[in-house]
Amino acid sequence: MDGQTDRLGRLQYHPGYCGVCLQVVILVGDGSSVDPGQTLAIADWLKSNGAEIYGIANGVGSAGLSELSQIASSPYSQYVLQLGDNIPTVSQTLLDRLCNP
Repeated sequence: MDGQTDRLGRLQYHPGYCGVCLQVVILVGDGSSVDPGQTLAIADWLKSNGAEIYGIANGVGSAGLSELSQIASSPYSQYVLQLGDNIPTVSQTLLDRLCNP
């Protein structure tokens, strides 16, 4: 896909009832999405419906980072890795944030 990620295909919302579940999306990408406008629209819809979106970028350029910052729920919900660096640290941070709100 020429360095583009099909984020739209991954940001699918499957409605259902879960009384005590957190609504969390963890998006891992390695570049800009194929359709940034649609991807951002879906991300905004998810956030407006209570989902917390975490974005993990693996060695992306400035366009991918700009999009990631718009997709993620907050600056604290964004992580950038270089060639797999810090995966254990990011994993632990996510677990801490999700399991100890």
